Amino acid sequence: MTMTIGLTDDRVNDEKYALYVRWITGLGEGIRTVRLTPRDGNGAMAAGCDGVILTGGGDVDPALYGGNTGDQTVYGVSSARDHFEIDILLACVASETPVLGICRGMQLANVALGGTLIPDLEAAGCRAHRPRGSVKGAVCTHDILLPPGTVFRRHLGVERGRVVSSHHQAVGEIGRGLRVAATSDDGVTEALEGDPPAASAGLLLVQWHPERAESPDEPLSAGPGRIFLQSITSRKNLNGKFK
Repeated sequence: MTMTIGLTDDRVNDEKYALYVRWITGLGEGIRTVRLTPRDGNGAMAAGCDGVILTGGGDVDPALYGGNTGDQTVYGVSSARDHFEIDILLACVASETPVLGICRGMQLANVALGGTLIPDLEAAGCRAHRPRGSVKGAVCTHDILLPPGTVFRRHLGVERGRVVSSHHQAVGEIGRGLRVAATSDDGVTEALEGDPPAASAGLLLVQWHPERAESPDEPLSAGPGRIFLQSITSRKNLNGKFK
């Protein structure tokens, strides 16, 4: 049994993109990936994928959520990528194609569904959720809490865990059709899922980087990917063969 996973990207950092590919293909057999980028203009290829992963990257354009476009803490904005990924996300939601958003991917999805972002956590009085300084290979880790009754808690079977984090923005107001599935101990939203729960497995969004964990078998590293792949399999069982 094979499945095709589309991974969005901007072709800026091949090394980081390769991390996502190794992570998701390492979680099952017969997984092939397709690189979806605004530079290639190949967003239509998402329609032929069994699931889509919205990967990390630069900040989402504040204009998309009514934010301050002159905010000096915002950087790495690509309006072309924003609109490219929003189109893919909304098409996936309409076709009920499973989506996994990671870091920027979670923020982009929340904005696409009418939510807002906190432009900079430290400016908002929160602790840093990203590595300090410019030391190559430095990582930031922190604990997250998974509330009962969520898809994440049910599938992963843990109440809390430690994750690799690298973000300075975060979800503000929650987008339509989403609910909080994890938080950090300082109250930052760390995961979102579809609401009601029956639809949750098809839209999974995490603020942390599961692809960067030292041990890929850790529940909060492998877990989001496995839930995502399971949602694809469940959709296949309902609708027949994979595309």
